[in-house]
Amino acid sequence: MGISEKIKDIMSKYLSTEKIEVLTMEYRELKNTIDRNSKNYFDKTKLVITTTDLPSSFSIPHVNIYNMLDAEGISNLWSLIYNDISRNSFDKMIQELLKLFSIQGVVDRLKFLNPVVVINEVENVLTKYENYYRITFTGKVKLNLYMHIALMIERLFISREEKEDIKEKLSEPEAEFYVTSKNIFKPMENNYNIMVSQYEISLLYQLIGPFIQK
Repeated sequence: MGISEKIKDIMSKYLSTEKIEVLTMEYRELKNTIDRNSKNYFDKTKLVITTTDLPSSFSIPHVNIYNMLDAEGISNLWSLIYNDISRNSFDKMIQELLKLFSIQGVVDRLKFLNPVVVINEVENVLTKYENYYRITFTGKVKLNLYMHIALMIERLFISREEKEDIKEKLSEPEAEFYVTSKNIFKPMENNYNIMVSQYEISLLYQLIGPFIQK
């Protein structure tokens, strides 16, 4: 199943199917239709979602799927479809799309671990960070964290070396993050027989720290 079909399946699950139908089209066909200026073809089109930017002259509302990963893109999409979906369902839809992009991003880079399983486990990790620090990661930040942690887990899984967790002096926020992270990663450490070291946690802190500084 191609990426467009997967996006369609996710959106169809949350949008009001009585009001709106989600269709897929090859980009070449879409581009040719736009070039022919076939306005009648888009008479009943509410929104076009693509992975490539469309000409600014195209008058139908359109969104690049990758722009939906930041706050502005999410807000723009919401403004276009809020009549056809509840806010709660919309947020769930965005999270599913984000997971899809994360899986697609690591599927060719994970050689041993199942991308779907790992991304689901990483989702639990990120949820625990968000709950503990009472923060919400934006789409692009979360996508980066999904990929960073998934690749970190496989790297540690492949190395499988018993390494001493060398402790360095930490500031109070860093120490709290270290202890919190060790607790959060404990299930994955047990599951994959790995150890998430202070060094790995320090790299994570560089990514997450700016969002939790008080």
